[in-house]
Amino acid sequence: MVSDINNPVLRIDTEGIWYYGDTPIQRAGLVRLFYTALQKCDEGYALITPAESVPIVVDDAPFAVIAVHSDENTNITLTLNDGTLLPLDNEHPLRQSENNILYVKVFERGGHAFEARFTLASYLALAEFFECITDTTFVLKSFGREFRLHAL
Repeated sequence: MVSDINNPVLRIDTEGIWYYGDTPIQRAGLVRLFYTALQKCDEGYALITPAESVPIVVDDAPFAVIAVHSDENTNITLTLNDGTLLPLDNEHPLRQSENNILYVKVFERGGHAFEARFTLASYLALAEFFECITDTTFVLKSFGREFRLHAL
């Protein structure tokens, strides 16, 4: 398989699984290495190294939240598909899309924000911590921050 801008062979699905063609990439170390070279550019996403640039299809967000944890103070920490632990805080805020999909900001690189999409399982785990304010408004508290969510 040869990759070019019109026919990329690498893809990240909505669950954060990387593919080469139609085959999932099973080596976690290789996926972590790919994340270090991942860049957002005008055409989308690409693995950029000093030697080459390889386009990647990203179905939604390049990362996925796969687990939700809380401490005794109900501060929320998220596990990403690359193994990163991320606090849900001011630096890593929650965002709700128009389609009711939750995202968290992972980092910025090259002037672009990289986000993680919550998988269905992690979304349901996070919902355990929602406090109902009204019939359509919920709040989630973590690390001194309040995140307001709205039922759509």
